[in-house]
Amino acid sequence: KLQVDLIATERVQLLGAPIALIVEQAKKLDADYIVMGSHGHGLFGNLVLGSVVTKVLAKSSTPVLLIR
Repeated sequence: KLQVDLIATERVQLLGAPIALIVEQAKKLDADYIVMGSHGHGLFGNLVLGSVVTKVLAKSSTPVLLIR
């Protein structure tokens, strides 16, 4: 048997500092986790360009699911 569980989602669009807004929204919505995409730039790309994903991982107490 195949069992499928539905997941409730909510899309939010905001203007401002992305890292702070993502972390704040996750807390405000009492999110189970944050889903983010990664471009896969690798270590060098993250060092040169910075990475919103890396900074959200560091600042958020909400678990983060990365999709690559």
